[in-house]
Amino acid sequence: MPWKVYDGREPIEVFLNGNRPSNIQQSICPWVFVPCQHEELSDDNKDEADTNGALPLMIAEWKGLVKSLKHVTAETLKDLAVKYKYTSGKWMIFANSDQIDELWFTVAKAVAAGKLGNAAKVSSKKPDGNSHVICIYTKDFTKEDDVRRVEKGIRNAGILVGMQYKPDIYTNLGIYAKNKFGIAASVYTSRAVKKV
Repeated sequence: MPWKVYDGREPIEVFLNGNRPSNIQQSICPWVFVPCQHEELSDDNKDEADTNGALPLMIAEWKGLVKSLKHVTAETLKDLAVKYKYTSGKWMIFANSDQIDELWFTVAKAVAAGKLGNAAKVSSKKPDGNSHVICIYTKDFTKEDDVRRVEKGIRNAGILVGMQYKPDIYTNLGIYAKNKFGIAASVYTSRAVKKV
């Protein structure tokens, strides 16, 4: 299924109003995606592991490690990510359909303007529920300063809800909550901030 992708040819507000995640059925379109529109930042979003075909090699090495090691750790995953240049990750914001459009508009506008991460996406409406997730991407989860810079940008944009940060390698290798390795599914957290 195709994603709805902002290409910068129309004002961001027009794109967002026509692609509200609370109104798009997941069976039609699973994600709405907004990349940074500033060339120097958007180039950072290119995932080197995808462009050089390393993802299948990384997955194969992971499967070998799982079979050969008695204890796989978060450090094992970090080493693999660095080796295969697969270090991107995302801040995740979870929200219901009645909140998602406002949160998404705030995030998408900030990303397009170059004030947050390299890109962001939001899930569309599921047939059996009203929960959504917004993912705000950074280039390298091993660089905590940059991850925290984006977190600060999210907070400065007025988003005060709790968030978790998950490396993309975790997603691609199936590291979710309560996994058999006992590895936390996120590497950074940001607690909800109270309005002053």
